[in-house]
Parts: sequence; C-alpha cells; structure tokens
Amino acid sequence: RLQSLNARLLTTACRQGMGPFDFLQLLGGQSGLIDWFRFRTELLTRNLKRFHREVHRAAGPDIIFGTDTHPASLSLFVGHNHADWAEFSDFASPLVSHIPAFVVNTLIVWARFLQEANPGLRETDALSIIYRLVGYDGLGLPDTIDAYHLDDQDRLFRSIPVKDLVMQDLIKARLYLPTEIPSYPIIHGEGWPREAILGIMTGAEEVGHDGLIFQGTRELVDFEIT
Repeated sequence: RLQSLNARLLTTACRQGMGPFDFLQLLGGQSGLIDWFRFRTELLTRNLKRFHREVHRAAGPDIIFGTDTHPASLSLFVGHNHADWAEFSDFASPLVSHIPAFVVNTLIVWARFLQEANPGLRETDALSIIYRLVGYDGLGLPDTIDAYHLDDQDRLFRSIPVKDLVMQDLIKARLYLPTEIPSYPIIHGEGWPREAILGIMTGAEEVGHDGLIFQGTRELVDFEIT
C-alpha cells in the first residue's frame, strides 16, 4: 500500500490533518495490523504479571515491583500498553530521558523507511507524516534529518523543543496510565537546557505525576560535580 500511494496527495492530506483512523484506512484496515499490536502488548503483560507475582511471593508485600514505560507516543510500537500497567506493576516510571535513542532515532528511521517504500516522498514530507502519525506534529521538530545534528549532542538538544516534547509524552502517560498507580517519570538532569528541566519539573507535577527520577544532576546545581 505504501509503495502505491500518491506521494503528493499523501503529503497534502497529512498537512491538512490526519487522525489514527485515517492511517488505518490508508493501510487497508487489515485486522492483522491491530492483532500484531495486541499480540505484542499481551505477551509483555502476561510475562510481567508472572514476574510481579513471583517477586511478591518471594519478598512479601513490602517490596514493590515496577517498570519503566516507553515514551507514550511510541509505546504501542514496542508492546507497552499503559492501560495494562496496574496488572503487573506497583508504580510506573515513564522513561522520557533518552530522547536521541528512543525518539529521534525512531523518527528518522521511520521517515527513511517511508522514503524507501515510496521514493516520491521528500525527506521533509516523510518526517512531517511521521510526526503526524505519532502526535508530535506542531511541536516544531526539525524539517530535515541533518537539522537534528545527530553527531553533536549539544546541538541536537538545541534543535528540538525539549520541554514541549517531553511534556507531550508525560501528559499522555498520566492520561493513559491507571489512576490507582503512582507515576515517577525519569528525566535527564544533564545535557538538557536548564530551563527545559525546570519547566518539566513544574509541568510533571501539574499534570498529576507523583515525583521525578533524575538521570544526572549536573544542570541542576551551581557547583562542579566531580
């Protein structure tokens, strides 16, 4: 289906607004597509429920068992269904700290895949389609792959709206997760712009997360860490 689509019309439709059901119809509405995502999430849920049960059987109720979640916008693609989290976890830790690995590299690989499947798509159009698909459109992400500056971490974080990107996934995570389990997002305290970190700290609390876990703290202090 991707190979036979009219690239110009696909790009125009995406820019004018496409929702998830548009993409399902675009790909032919095959039930196997939905079944694949269900298979992935049910497989992980089943096994993690077993781990959760055995941890509590061996260690007692005072020991808690929890897991990270993939960024909410991309989580179903790796088998993470936030709605299942209370079935196998005593808390959630939305892992939004690894932006280059989990988010940027994924977006770039998918955009390149679209271009390989349909050479009529320009790079900027392929990226915009992927942004629309996962709900990152409108955030001001780069129009080209080179603009991400993948070989320079400092420039990469300056090229993307770190606070808006992370908060997009933290809002979704708290919305998708069962209300009965606490949520402690994992964010970077190093490498990100300081103002973005402070904004995320405030924003995470405002949308209902219960605390934060920091990976690195260098950007949060005014003295040298040795």
